Amino acid sequence: QVAQEVGIPRVASFARSLGVDQSKLDPVPSLALGTSPVTLLEMVTAYSTISQQGTYHKPVTIKRITDRHGQVLAEFGGETRRAMSSDAARDLIDMMRGVVQVGTGTAIRSRFGVSGDVAGKTGTSQNNADGWFILMHADLVAGAWVGFNDSRVAMRSDHWGQGGHNAILLVGDFYKSAIKDGLISAKAKLPPARRPPPAPAVLPQPDSWLLETDRERLDREQREADQVGAITHSGDIVVHNDNNGSIVIGDKASITLTRRAADRSPPKSSEELDRMLRAMGRAPRAGEHGGAVSASGSGLPPPPVESGEYSGYGEATPVQ
Repeated sequence: QVAQEVGIPRVASFARSLGVDQSKLDPVPSLALGTSPVTLLEMVTAYSTISQQGTYHKPVTIKRITDRHGQVLAEFGGETRRAMSSDAARDLIDMMRGVVQVGTGTAIRSRFGVSGDVAGKTGTSQNNADGWFILMHADLVAGAWVGFNDSRVAMRSDHWGQGGHNAILLVGDFYKSAIKDGLISAKAKLPPARRPPPAPAVLPQPDSWLLETDRERLDREQREADQVGAITHSGDIVVHNDNNGSIVIGDKASITLTRRAADRSPPKSSEELDRMLRAMGRAPRAGEHGGAVSASGSGLPPPPVESGEYSGYGEATPVQ
């Protein structure tokens, strides 16, 4: 809406003045969503312009050449120009401080422990094809792009497709090392905020929430439960591994357990499971397990099977 209000051609022209001046920017409404591909160098240059309060500096590969005595033999400087007002640049920096404090870039602080005055922005393209993250520091602006040369190849999930879950890991690790090695100072300040900064978010420890999908969490919980012999399935009837090398089938409500010796094979059919349940004093109702016990493999239900009161999860493996 903002792009359409001010005019799409003006948006493209403004991006070029910031430093996105090599890639083609199609003057269409979706440009505001990032549908025109640009290079990582252009993105970092544009964010450098913002961090310098709107002053554009053309990037150079070699800044100066000195001899062995330290005397400057040649010095190189790129083009410099005013690309945007200082106030507008400071407003943008304020917004992107919030990204690191309470938004999608909080891993910079919670996972990598980057302190000091920093601001950044995550980015995710359609269909999880690209992930971006740019971080601004008073002495250094750095960014990362994660993706594939063929845009038809995308990340495996909405979780990993986010710049806040892929590209941020590269940038965060880079800044953590740069600060630790004294290459940049954690005390350096970006231009002062024009409004009070947002309060930091109260975040859980990142080891379990940043890099772990629901599928991976379930797998981890399954492995941990197998190690301690805990009941791992929901529903009235549970099947799990026992520490003593036995398969345990029981009624969760009454905690009544029937053990099968480790050298015996698991139940091969629903009829055999019925007999085991009757032996423990519980006759299954019609359709309770729905024939979920497999005639091959581990003998445990394939995922996901739920019928009546019996439910199972197929990642559990009996101890043979």
